[in-house]
Amino acid sequence: MELLGADFLSFSAHKFYGPKGVGALVLRDASVARRLYPQIVGGGQQHNLRSGTLNSVGIIGMAAALEIAIQNMDTEVECLFSLRTQLWDRLSKAIPELRLNGPDWRLATLRLNRLPGNLNLCFPKVEGQSLMLRTPGLAISSGSACTSADPHPSHVLKAIGRTEDEARSSIRIGIGRYNTLEEVLQAADWLIEAYQDLSSYVA
Repeated sequence: MELLGADFLSFSAHKFYGPKGVGALVLRDASVARRLYPQIVGGGQQHNLRSGTLNSVGIIGMAAALEIAIQNMDTEVECLFSLRTQLWDRLSKAIPELRLNGPDWRLATLRLNRLPGNLNLCFPKVEGQSLMLRTPGLAISSGSACTSADPHPSHVLKAIGRTEDEARSSIRIGIGRYNTLEEVLQAADWLIEAYQDLSSYVA
């Protein structure tokens, strides 16, 4: 906490392969608890910060998942780093104008500024959602936070300097613990094929 300069640290278990619907809030010290107000009141449990019965099974599952994640962190980070690099190399070789959104992990000073399994890319002249529709075998996200009635480009991508069109032309790819090199290269090939097909219609 001190290293991060944070008073509070919150996380969700499903982000490290734990059960959905459970998370944790870590306080730097007891003094910052005075700034917290309960959102669920009534029973006085958990020092009056959140009333109700604890999700014991979820908490135990989260603790087990966290322990596994910590034990395997070093080797898993290196594996994800390698898979992401190979995915980027394959895509960027086939699509020279492909742009990386966010910190470039290939620069030593920025290596730790990005999650090892995260790759957010801007595909020139092709919308991210169109790429998603052409690659139904991939579980990827577009660079837009969209609803059917009111689509908006990602405010995060715009905040780092992408234009609205660039934000709409972006997709986010997550590589996880159980992905293999074969799957990553197949994903690259599907994206390349979809991009080349879509871009052929763009003047």
